[in-house]
Amino acid sequence: FLYITTGDNHNGSLPQNLNALGGKVLRVDRDGKAAPGNNNIKNADPRILTYGHRNAQGIAFYNNRIFTSEHGPGH
Repeated sequence: FLYITTGDNHNGSLPQNLNALGGKVLRVDRDGKAAPGNNNIKNADPRILTYGHRNAQGIAFYNNRIFTSEHGPGH
């Protein structure tokens, strides 16, 4: 699967908006469709794996766990 991190675009409410893709970690298959096993958050885009991120700049995998690094509004 492909994991995609997105930023909040200087819009502090975007990471909590489940109808937008900013401030999220997305997980998709080779065709760009939602990967099986995503969180399937009610009334949200099915590609969303996690949300509430400010500006995720990195993603790492260790022992079947996902870690992201991010920064806040002060850049």
